[in-house]
Amino acid sequence: MSLIFNPKDRESRRKEKTQFALAFLLEETFTTAENMGLVMGIKSRQGVSKALSQLENAGLVRKVDVPLLGQRCIRLYGITPHGVGMAQIDSDAWRDRPSFEPSRVYVSTLQHRIDTQKLRLQAEAAGWSNWIPGERLGKFTRGDKRPDAIAVSPTGITTAIEVERTIKSKRRYEEIISHYLQLIKGGEMGINRVVYLSPAGMSLKIRKIFQEGIESVPVRHKGITKRIHLKEEHRSRFKFLDYGDWPISK
Repeated sequence: MSLIFNPKDRESRRKEKTQFALAFLLEETFTTAENMGLVMGIKSRQGVSKALSQLENAGLVRKVDVPLLGQRCIRLYGITPHGVGMAQIDSDAWRDRPSFEPSRVYVSTLQHRIDTQKLRLQAEAAGWSNWIPGERLGKFTRGDKRPDAIAVSPTGITTAIEVERTIKSKRRYEEIISHYLQLIKGGEMGINRVVYLSPAGMSLKIRKIFQEGIESVPVRHKGITKRIHLKEEHRSRFKFLDYGDWPISK
């Protein structure tokens, strides 16, 4: 990376990185130093540490060490109320965005959230757009199951993202498949397909459950539940990838 010697250009670049950081935290509330480095385009650990210290000193973010199941700690950086107010966005959406409250961090889902953020940043760097975190989606009209995120691929396909760190029961996957097929059929949020992303080696196991272990799914209509046989047109709506195979270009 080329050095910027002009003081004005250097200050302009610093402000730009600050706004990148605040815009990301306005949606995600908190994240790790590693992810913040990706957001700000800083590769060195020393450079990330310096940039985060500047954000802390300005009162825009705060850091907290969160213990993980009594073992190691993970350091999180979250947006402050001042940071929310200083984020430069084109609407009044900031009024509904929360600031970082460490007491509302759930250790049981923390790694899932951090993984989802990193996958988001990788996707956006590859041309994906309009990424909306699941907690920003509100309640869907068809049930309470929300994707971990919704985003649009470089080829314009609106995709529901599911980050799957543990394998669920066959019965639960039947419910999820049914839910998504109904979302797609109903045109909700424009979702056209579902992509499952998992740690190394897990996607093959989940794909096998979907493709070989499930022949039909329950669909409830007018108070009556019946089983619907899955066809290839249904199965083709689901893709299964390891983290290392993400992002995809289509």
